[in-house]
Amino acid sequence: MTMTKFDTPAYQGEKDFQNQPDKLKEQFLASWSNYVNYCTINSQMGNPWTSLYDHPRSWYYDPLVTPVIPASSNTVPIQWTAFPNRINHYFQGLFSHTFGEDATDKLHELADIGPDAFSQKYNITLDVPANPCDPNNTQTKSFGPKGPRGWQDEYCEWSVTRDENGNITAVDFTHENPEYWFHLWRVSPDLVLSLYQEILSQPNIKLEDLYLYDANNNPVIVRETGKPAYNPINKWNSGSATTGLSGGAIHLTSPPNSLGAEIYLGLLPLF
Repeated sequence: MTMTKFDTPAYQGEKDFQNQPDKLKEQFLASWSNYVNYCTINSQMGNPWTSLYDHPRSWYYDPLVTPVIPASSNTVPIQWTAFPNRINHYFQGLFSHTFGEDATDKLHELADIGPDAFSQKYNITLDVPANPCDPNNTQTKSFGPKGPRGWQDEYCEWSVTRDENGNITAVDFTHENPEYWFHLWRVSPDLVLSLYQEILSQPNIKLEDLYLYDANNNPVIVRETGKPAYNPINKWNSGSATTGLSGGAIHLTSPPNSLGAEIYLGLLPLF
């Protein structure tokens, strides 16, 4: 048998819309399934223009088209390390030489506060190869990806709350893809607002805080809906430090941490 639709992760859509009109819920669930199907088809296509042997990806199927019954013979456990492994890859040796026994703690601190703050605090340059696939290329570039939490790029991001003495009092982790929230916003911005307030325990969050603004500080209007666009790195979902005025981790924000990238990378050819 074939699947009829793609469900939301952990059936979260059913939970988020449990107190909403059925029409809104069905609209959201249908939109979500269509988008996941698009990502699946795109990943099956691969990249025949710039990646050798990446098309077609005939070993992957679309469960909305191809019948399949999961069994022990065709499934494997998912293995995943949430810590940004590129930090270990690029800086473990450097930090062992520079910080000695504190190297592991410093790697964790880098993942926490980010390369800019870490470089300034310890007066250290965090450059990486410009082309890691070419060992003869000696050019370097700043460690990235860029963005308020760009360095947290293993599909897990977090934001830390500290007291006046710098002690950690709470850590918010998220591995929710941003597309889920874009779809939520398209159906009901008010629901997005209420979820922000609930998840972050911040009843003072306003709908306007979540708008995308242009250079003149005017809300960017989506032509399709006539309503303000959603800003995925608004002040309540930005950076790795949480205060009473800003910060928090609602969903992923690092450029590589998108649903399309997750599905696409999961289908890379094993050559």
